[in-house]
Amino acid sequence: MRLINLITVVFLLYCSTLKAQSFIGFNYEPFMLIDEENKSIPAEYRGDNVRTYPFSLYLNYSIKLNKDFAISIRPGALITDSHYNGAEIMLLTKYYWGDKNYILGGLNVHGNYPSSTIAKGVVIPLLVLGAGFNFMKVIELEAHYELPFNKEYTWKSSSVFGPKKLNGILKLSLGFEFEL
Repeated sequence: MRLINLITVVFLLYCSTLKAQSFIGFNYEPFMLIDEENKSIPAEYRGDNVRTYPFSLYLNYSIKLNKDFAISIRPGALITDSHYNGAEIMLLTKYYWGDKNYILGGLNVHGNYPSSTIAKGVVIPLLVLGAGFNFMKVIELEAHYELPFNKEYTWKSSSVFGPKKLNGILKLSLGFEFEL
């Protein structure tokens, strides 16, 4: 019975996208990581709470369902010199107003890759909210804020630098999309 339901859903999604426009591309997203360290650590040992990183890169597959709505899936990687690294996959919806402006919302799932003995190998879901602008048919600029559901990404063990809690991520995105 579950298999029949799955086949039905996949078939309906396929049929609904026959008239839709499909796009493929990539997004380059420098970002600001906003976190907090354990308050019991003396101030001279605490790091910055806001750090800027130049590298996260995503593939992008979008389906424009009609003139107002689009769905986008973005698998990619986020690399830092801190304890927050790993693969991500975003599922976003876009609502267009006018020809070039849109708001977006969705879910980003980050798989944290432990880069040291104090980093956790955890999955962190994040709520994504933002806005974007299409410069040309193939170039778009976005700004979005990601709010985590699960904040801890370092161990609670006896590290002088942990545990750290993620408060959010602010990303600027430069995207290139080409119609299929």
